[in-house]
Amino acid sequence: MRDIRRTFKTLARMLHYTENEKDIVNQHANKSIGKKHYDRYNYIIKKRETTLKWEKALQVLLSKNGLDEINLIIEKEKTL
Repeated sequence: MRDIRRTFKTLARMLHYTENEKDIVNQHANKSIGKKHYDRYNYIIKKRETTLKWEKALQVLLSKNGLDEINLIIEKEKTL
């Protein structure tokens, strides 16, 4: 399971997901004690939106040109 989370976080960063989106999907949204005790919102809507966004990204990456897409993203990151 750790490798799936690590892969998601790495690729999500390449695809410009926010830290909050990555944390919500990986169940890390309530890091602080204040959030844990006072923020009872479970982020299910945001988690669903982010997961659907991830699904679309995976469909592109797994398509026949997926490797080319990954390489384009990596090259763009190098120029930033």
